[in-house]
Formats: sequence, structure tokens, C-alpha cells
Amino acid sequence: MTRAQIQHILQQWQAGAMDELAVWQWGEQARQDYREQGGGDDELTRDILDLLAALPYEMLVVEDATVLLDALANPRDETDLSVNLLWNHMDSVEVDTRREVYAQHPFYGQFNDAD
Repeated sequence: MTRAQIQHILQQWQAGAMDELAVWQWGEQARQDYREQGGGDDELTRDILDLLAALPYEMLVVEDATVLLDALANPRDETDLSVNLLWNHMDSVEVDTRREVYAQHPFYGQFNDAD
């Protein structure tokens, strides 16, 4: 699994060519393949695949793709910076607020346990 492959999927999501379900399914399969192939040494790739594989539970939405793409755009020798960018963003996400906002969403709503 390469950063370029992940970037392509995120760009497709942003463009509306893939919906949340398709991105989530891709993420689950990509994470499984990545692990079966030994996982590599790219911490950022691993972390993003973990997030995409848990997309509805982490309440990862298309607007978050911009941050993921920014992190992926950094050179590999700045992986620590990219990982920090990713997790600082995810730590700032108000998951409970998103659950409320997306409670009636056709995809995210089915994963909403706020009721």
C-alpha cells in the first residue's frame, strides 16, 4: 500500500466519486492487505488505514480528507510531523457533536449510538 494509493482514494471521496461506504470498505480491505504483507515501516500509512477501516466509528467525514491529504503530502522524512498533524486533528474532532449532526445521515446514522 502506497501513500499515492491512499491519496487517490481520498481524492475520489472528495470529488464525490466514492461515498463513505465505498471508502470504508476500501479501507478495511487495504488495512487487511497491508497487515498481511508485513505492514511496512510507514507509520502514517498504517495510521490512516486504521482510520479509514474504522471510518464510521471514528466519525471520519469527507471534510477530514483534506487533513489526511495534507499529512500524506509531507515527505517521508517528515513522517513524525505528519503523524502529529493527523492525530492533533483527530483529537480536536468533537465526536459526540458529529454523532448528533450526522444522526439522520444515511450512512453514519446507522452507526449512531447516541440514542
